[in-house]
Amino acid sequence: MDISTYCRVLLRHRNANFALLTYLGAKWLLLKIGITAVGVYFLIQQDAALKVFGGVMVGYAAGAAIAGIRSWLRERTGWRYVKQVVNWQRVEELAKEKKTEQSTPKDA
Repeated sequence: MDISTYCRVLLRHRNANFALLTYLGAKWLLLKIGITAVGVYFLIQQDAALKVFGGVMVGYAAGAAIAGIRSWLRERTGWRYVKQVVNWQRVEELAKEKKTEQSTPKDA
């Protein structure tokens, strides 16, 4: 990502309210709910193998939810400080600039 694109993203999020659904993976939320439901169904079955698989599924969904909530809390609390120290005038200038040179892979 070049600097002007990054600055446009910053400007877009300047007054963001940081919706929790974004951090929980709103695009995949129905799939995660389905995984949880199937995992709980497997947990109540008598078969030991299904219980183990159900536990893994519920654990995955719980871990993803905890990671999303942690990221949401960190971003929500930290962003108010970042907003205060960023030179928004300079960010606006950089966002308007056109990319002058093409991104090319560096030869190693």
